[in-house]
Amino acid sequence: MKQEIIQVNGQAYIAHAFVGRKGFKMLTRLSKIVSPVIAELTKGQTGGQELGMGDVDIGAILKQLFVNGTDEVDDLIFDLVADVQKDGMRIDVDKEFMLNYAALVELAIAVAKFNYQDVFQKLGMSSH
Repeated sequence: MKQEIIQVNGQAYIAHAFVGRKGFKMLTRLSKIVSPVIAELTKGQTGGQELGMGDVDIGAILKQLFVNGTDEVDDLIFDLVADVQKDGMRIDVDKEFMLNYAALVELAIAVAKFNYQDVFQKLGMSSH
C-alpha cells in the first residue's frame, strides 16, 4: 500500500493512499467543497504559472471553508485524516488536535494533496 510521511508542526504522520471507490467518493465531496477555495487561491494567477501548493495560504482556506463553506466541511476533514497514523497507531483526532485546529486542517490538506496530486496537476497546481 502506498504511504507518505507528512510533517505537521514537527510531528510525523503516515498517510495511506485511499483505495479506488473511497478515493473517488472523497474526491467528489472534496471538489464540491473546495471549488470556491481553488478559485480564491488562483486569483491573480497568470496563464501557465503554477500555484505552488507549499505556498498555500491556510488563512484564506479557513476563511473560504468556514465563512463561506458548508456543513459538510468538518465531516470531510475528519474523513480525510481518519486512517492517518502516528507512532504506528491511528491518531485520536480529539486528543491530537486539542487547541491545535490549524494543524488538523493542515494535515487534512496534506492528505488531500497526497491522494489527489494527479488532479491538482491537471488543474495547473503543483503538488509540491
